[in-house]
Amino acid sequence: MRRDPDGNLIAGVLLDDIRAPEDIAQLVVNSELGQQAVIFPQGEGRARTYFCCYNTHPRHHGADELPGYLETCKKVGMNSEFYQGARPAGPLATFDGAKTWVQHPYHDGSALVGDAAAANDPYGGQGLGLTGTCVGCAING
Repeated sequence: MRRDPDGNLIAGVLLDDIRAPEDIAQLVVNSELGQQAVIFPQGEGRARTYFCCYNTHPRHHGADELPGYLETCKKVGMNSEFYQGARPAGPLATFDGAKTWVQHPYHDGSALVGDAAAANDPYGGQGLGLTGTCVGCAING
């Protein structure tokens, strides 16, 4: 597996009862801080939310750190009203944002994709790059 140098962190949590518009994703970039806050609506008041920063920022993990995570997103410049009354619908965690990959994710008629190929793309916002699959295994049994 190959890996870019550590440089960025991505924290995220799925939230219920979020007040952001459901027909548009929200992305706020604060160049001065080198940080971003992102909201991807999922419908019915649910949204995937992310905070992206340099790896010098403290990590957010667990339910106890949710208030700090939300405050961090607000400090970036995201509309604070979006988070009023929001509650977690999944775990809060922070991950390294360095890109990882393998040179040749295929062999003897099988191809690895996603995590199985160390080819995750944490920037997609929907987690699809994190679905490890062996394509050849499904095709070849």
